[in-house]
Amino acid sequence: MNDFSITNKLISADYQKLMLKLLYNYLIIKVISILSILYVLFAATAILTHMDKITNSEYFSYGYIVCALAIWAPLSTYFRAKIGFRSNKRLNEPITTEFSEKGINQRGESFTSNFTWEKLYKVKITNGWLLLYQNRLVANIIKLKSEDESNIVALKEFLKRSNFKVKLKW
Repeated sequence: MNDFSITNKLISADYQKLMLKLLYNYLIIKVISILSILYVLFAATAILTHMDKITNSEYFSYGYIVCALAIWAPLSTYFRAKIGFRSNKRLNEPITTEFSEKGINQRGESFTSNFTWEKLYKVKITNGWLLLYQNRLVANIIKLKSEDESNIVALKEFLKRSNFKVKLKW
């Protein structure tokens, strides 16, 4: 792998979109959303056809909970991402990430971070983002540009042939 670097500056809108995308990677969120849509369609049909026996049952009211969850999950994620981005000054800085066979070096205006490939938990590439997970929940976020594509291909090949115990997702 040839050494390369990526420099980017995150903006709040991109960060919020990424957090919502990561939320919808969970199967339970997809299921709740689908059930909510089905419930709304069923409820509208039941109300329009005057099926009072169904709409007055206590089981019918459980659909409200599913709908509330389907609305609450993305809204809370959106606002937490907005607040988290605003409060984390390091996310607002231009960040340069240097990749080499030895490891990864990240530099911002107020920090420097070095870590090796062996200690990474997971590397995930998804729709223009490179996520370097330190553990199951915490990731270093790198926005990719089209000119980074050849370097990312080389990075994928390097990680595939290495013996690191890193989960790879792309």
